[in-house]
Amino acid sequence: MLLFYKHLYRFVGLRKTISYYLSVTPKHKMSNACFESHNAPGQHCSDTTRGSFNIPTGGPFVDIGAGKKRLKVTYFKFAARRSYTVLYDNRESIDDRPIWECNCPDFEFNDRQQNRTCCKHIQACIDKAEGTTRTGGNYEQFLVEHIT
Repeated sequence: MLLFYKHLYRFVGLRKTISYYLSVTPKHKMSNACFESHNAPGQHCSDTTRGSFNIPTGGPFVDIGAGKKRLKVTYFKFAARRSYTVLYDNRESIDDRPIWECNCPDFEFNDRQQNRTCCKHIQACIDKAEGTTRTGGNYEQFLVEHIT
C-alpha cells in the first residue's frame, strides 16, 4: 500500500508541475536572439555573456503610433540573412490594426501577413517602441544595437 501512495504522490506532483508549466507557458512560440558581438556564425547564441533573449512569435500586429516606418533589424542570430527589413504602416490599417511586413523566412513562409501575426523581428520592433523588457540580459541595449 505504501508503494501505491508513493506512485500516487509522484503522479499528483507531476500533474501539478505540468499544470503549472502550462499556466506560465506563453501561447506563442518563442524564438531566441543574442548579441552579435559575442556569437560568431555557427554558435547558435551559445555565448550568453551579454545576454540571450526569447522573443515570442505569432502575436497580433500592434499599433505603435502614427505614420509609416522602415526599420532595419540586424543580426538576431546568424540565419538566412545578416539583416531584415521591417515595414510598419498604420495609415492603411485593417481591422483597426496596422500593417506590418518583414522579409524574413518566418514571415514569408508562415503566412504571417495573411494571419496578421508577428515574426520575432516585428515583435522586437514593437518591444522597442513600447519599452518592453525581457529576461536574459540587457534587452533594451540589445534592441538599441540591433534595430535602426
